[in-house]
Amino acid sequence: MEHLRNTLKLLEEANFKINVDKCTFGKKEIQFMGHIISKEGIKANPEKLGCIRKMQAPNNRSEHASLLGFCNYYQKFIEKFAELAYPLYELLKVNKTFEWNNEAETAFKNVKNALMLLSVLKFPLENQPLPVYTDASGHSLGIKLSQFIHNIDCPIAFASRKLKPAEMNYSTTDREMLGIVWACRNFRKYLLGRHFTVHYHHNPLQYLSNFRDSHYRRARWLSILSEFDFSVKYIPGSKNVIVDSLSNLVSGVTLESDLTIRGQQKLDI
Repeated sequence: MEHLRNTLKLLEEANFKINVDKCTFGKKEIQFMGHIISKEGIKANPEKLGCIRKMQAPNNRSEHASLLGFCNYYQKFIEKFAELAYPLYELLKVNKTFEWNNEAETAFKNVKNALMLLSVLKFPLENQPLPVYTDASGHSLGIKLSQFIHNIDCPIAFASRKLKPAEMNYSTTDREMLGIVWACRNFRKYLLGRHFTVHYHHNPLQYLSNFRDSHYRRARWLSILSEFDFSVKYIPGSKNVIVDSLSNLVSGVTLESDLTIRGQQKLDI
């Protein structure tokens, strides 16, 4: 009843009217825009995904665009979706002839498998750590926000995107820094006002404490990060390896870098 009371109070404060005849109360879960929402979190509606096993490779650019539109709707449940689907996006370029090749077929199968194993996105708990994971490849960024609930690493949100042409020319260090900045901005509603830890694969973060470079882009990134209160932890390993599961990297590693950035600190830029 407390949740219902709080919900109705918020609706009243927003002067938002609802039709009582169209409302149901006391349900353990509800369906909303292809999703199922319950106390366990948010998940994709299995009824909407039943066609995935029968999904066939597209025969032309129009069918391919429809396929990616369907996949994009559920990409928030898939870790590093942009990395998985990168060859499929490449086929949509207007300056390329649509040609279904082995690389596209492999990506298509990987995306289908990911769609059949969608994660349940949990609701964050108050006063519990919120680790952020970032991963930058040569052509995409992948970020993840999670929380350990009953000693299980549970995802709260995923996001990924292709790098812009100019960003593909960034150094490895700049791509990793871009990933951290994008994660902080993307998960801002969860992170602002609380301390959190960013886990990353490259070791450039001494920039943030010893930075004396006048490069405009990096100075702008530092200005954005100054809004947040966070620590960074370096996960050793080859910067070129795309790790299958970021959550497996939290334990059993030596943290070679441990730096804290606080929103109230003045950054030298």
